Amino acid sequence: MSKELCKLTRHQIEELLPKLVQELPNCKYICRRCARVAVSKKQLCKPQTMKHLLDEQILANQTP
Repeated sequence: MSKELCKLTRHQIEELLPKLVQELPNCKYICRRCARVAVSKKQLCKPQTMKHLLDEQILANQTP
């Protein structure tokens, strides 16, 4: 990642979410809006579980 997370647009964050999930395996949630990570979803404005994003990425890679 060449840009700081705080300088990314929402669209860029959405594209980078799968990569961020792989780089931050100990966190449980990632914010789809600002890319912050946390252990509790109450700390994020648009929380998404890391596991869900990893599952989405695996499915996307398997689809021809």
